[in-house]
Amino acid sequence: MQKSLFSNPAYMADYFLTITLDEMIEILESEYAKQIDDKPKEIYLDFLSNELYHDFTSIEKIRTEEERQKRQKRQKIANCVRLWVKLKRKLPSEQITAYMINTSSSHYLEIQSFLLNEFGRKPIHERTNIFNNYLSQYSEEEQNILMQILRMIIVLNSNNNPNLVYLDECVKKFNTRKNQSTIARDNINLIKQGTMPKKVFISYNHNDKEAARHLKNALEKESIAVTIDSEAMIAGSKISDFIRQSIANTEVTVSIISEKSLLSAWVAMESILTLHNQKQFIACYITNKFFDNDFIDACEDEIDKRINELNTELKERLDKGRGIEHLTDELTRQRDLKHNLSKFIGELRNRLCIDISGYNFLDNVPKVIKAIKGE
Repeated sequence: MQKSLFSNPAYMADYFLTITLDEMIEILESEYAKQIDDKPKEIYLDFLSNELYHDFTSIEKIRTEEERQKRQKRQKIANCVRLWVKLKRKLPSEQITAYMINTSSSHYLEIQSFLLNEFGRKPIHERTNIFNNYLSQYSEEEQNILMQILRMIIVLNSNNNPNLVYLDECVKKFNTRKNQSTIARDNINLIKQGTMPKKVFISYNHNDKEAARHLKNALEKESIAVTIDSEAMIAGSKISDFIRQSIANTEVTVSIISEKSLLSAWVAMESILTLHNQKQFIACYITNKFFDNDFIDACEDEIDKRINELNTELKERLDKGRGIEHLTDELTRQRDLKHNLSKFIGELRNRLCIDISGYNFLDNVPKVIKAIKGE
């Protein structure tokens, strides 16, 4: 690796202090591009994050206040360089500048200190409250910056860093709480105006949880209150009771349709109860196999297979004198699913179902929102 540009770390530290952050990134990228293949490139990154970082932060002894301030500035530059190295190993070049420009080094250093000290040294069960209290002291604009840094830190530290255990969960919970607060505030304004938004229950199979999460976030951004089992269901409660209560307490059920969901007895129960109670039902599909002529037969074959397996297991347990209640409940659900499947798929084919698969999500979610709001 050629070190001509970095042969004098003291000079480089001072030089970087005189240029903008994007100019510094341009220099780092340019030097990286000069390396011929992967091995020299890795040597270059190692040099930046270890040797050069050390030289930047321990070049001279501090004797005066001016030197102390200069050292602090160099420390910020050194951390920016090390952050660039971490991002370079994880992200394409075009995303790096956006990340670093939008998240100042002071914010980055501050939240790193919080994670290593107040957050990282506390028991896991205390970390949610500590995290919420920490972010609550900032304005909404600053919270958005810090959350962007946190998402970046989670990406960069995917190797089970013990100080970051539970961080991802805390970020998700804080976002949920923030969204709920926004919805509550918007609802108060709507009540004052004499209008009130409809509440929505999202019905889905857990194999499709990512689609459900994206849809939930999109609806909440429009101040639509969402009930979803991953957040609303209390541990230990009966699934059937939760479904009935959720449908009773909401005006709209949005069902995420896929091959897996149509073979789910629970999703079938949610859809049937919604239609039976004459609630608004919106079908959003992420696969369109249910339009195929042979789809119902293929599903019924799969259900028959499951029923036969349950019958075999039930007989074996009876022969051994063991309890069968869990099997009879599941057997009943599978039989109900088979009985209602043809009618339900026929209902779907006769409705305007909305395609939210892949790239269609951004184009068609506004249609879901309009349908919910009755626009």
